[in-house]
Amino acid sequence: MARVELHTHTKMSAMDGLISPTDLVRHAAELGHKAVAITDHGVVQAFPEACQAGKAFGIKILYGLELMVESEDVFTVLLIAKNARGLKNLYALVSLSHTAYFDELTKEPRIPQRVLSAHREGLLLGSAGVDGECERAAVAGYTEEELASVADYYDFVGIRPLDDLKKIHAKIVSACESIGKPVVALGNVQVLRPEDAILQAVLRRGMRESYTKKQPPLHLMTTDEMLAVLSYLGEEKAFEVVVANTNRIADMVEEIPPIPEGLFLPQLDNAEEELVRCCNFRLQILNTCNRHVDASGNREPSDAAKSRLDAELDSIIRNGYAAVYMIARRLVMEALGDDRCVSTRGSIGSSFVAYLLGITDVDPLEYDIPFEAFAGLDGSKPPDISLLFDREYQAVMH
Repeated sequence: MARVELHTHTKMSAMDGLISPTDLVRHAAELGHKAVAITDHGVVQAFPEACQAGKAFGIKILYGLELMVESEDVFTVLLIAKNARGLKNLYALVSLSHTAYFDELTKEPRIPQRVLSAHREGLLLGSAGVDGECERAAVAGYTEEELASVADYYDFVGIRPLDDLKKIHAKIVSACESIGKPVVALGNVQVLRPEDAILQAVLRRGMRESYTKKQPPLHLMTTDEMLAVLSYLGEEKAFEVVVANTNRIADMVEEIPPIPEGLFLPQLDNAEEELVRCCNFRLQILNTCNRHVDASGNREPSDAAKSRLDAELDSIIRNGYAAVYMIARRLVMEALGDDRCVSTRGSIGSSFVAYLLGITDVDPLEYDIPFEAFAGLDGSKPPDISLLFDREYQAVMH
């Protein structure tokens, strides 16, 4: 039975991890691991690629992150989403840590422990090895009872294989046993293979950093390698920490997609009615080449213009895209009202509706550009309306 790695860093962990999510997942599968956790530093950008790799290589992905938590001291916590609710809370914590609680001095996303506690539903919380609260407490000389009290906050307690910490690990294991808290072996993986550690050393030297203390292995260890380096726990306990408990944590996690499947369109009250009204009004007043003079001398939209508008409106409304067009129109009108430049690009120029709404300046009827160039043959292609504003005005539009 193979172990499960619960602490990894891909290249999305800035200036730390050096592995692509796909390579990490592929290698874990090659080692016979049934699951692997993605736990980058405070970010989740690796999730979509890891999800695709998990499907390709038949391995379960545990979606998580390593987050700096502030209490009386600052320590790291591993978060792994158990279910959809946990994933939502994970994303909320990422947002809060980069906005409301971002540390400008260290340039790190952080989260107060009270905020973490308020969002822990659906999450598994782990003390993250040498930088985790439990290992720090053990090193600081906490009694076993005090250490158990610290560990009780977590769903699991992680230890990283390091000979210098044999006595500390024994103390952690004993304290966790007293309260039934699982201890798991963590790799803090940053490279794939042992020989790749030189890459990490080069990276650190480039950052003018160096390690003066002995470091645990940074590669994705095999089950036998991890059992060997933690053999000082004893054969039975090492198997429990390395294999049984890591698989136990993986089994607690549901199969959840990091991004829900389906199309989630924006909603805007009365978007369809407003779209039709605006287009018909503009069609009546625009003096374009698509007009003709009736028997009374009135200039009316041509049959081609009215037919094209009806066809586009039917496609847009039927597929639920009215709000997209109206949001784009509001942004353009806002910018023009502020006397700011705004332009569009791409195949939106083939939409007569976009022209009537003032989103583009291109009349596709004049140039004989079919709507299908933008919307697809059946009109169901999601609209991609690119609006370009001057740099100083971007934040206002956002």
